[in-house]
Amino acid sequence: MGYRLHPCEAVFPRKVSLGGSFTIETTWANAGMAPCYPGGFIGFAPATEPGTYDLYVSVGRRDATPIIALPYDNDDGHRCHRLGSMTVLPRGD
Repeated sequence: MGYRLHPCEAVFPRKVSLGGSFTIETTWANAGMAPCYPGGFIGFAPATEPGTYDLYVSVGRRDATPIIALPYDNDDGHRCHRLGSMTVLPRGD
């Protein structure tokens, strides 16, 4: 019973430039029995320096604070789930 949010697909660039813009596209489904009520926002934490980072997604507050647990593998223990890796290049690379 309840809702079961499922990230069906996430498309994101594997490399981005620090300070540059990029797009993350996601497709979600509710595989549960109950409707999903409004108020959940998808959050991604930004990188502040060049490097390779794991990209995690969470569902919660507008400021990316996770509040809804997603019952899937790759949970970091804080209701964030690993989607893959992204390399942040220095500005202008």
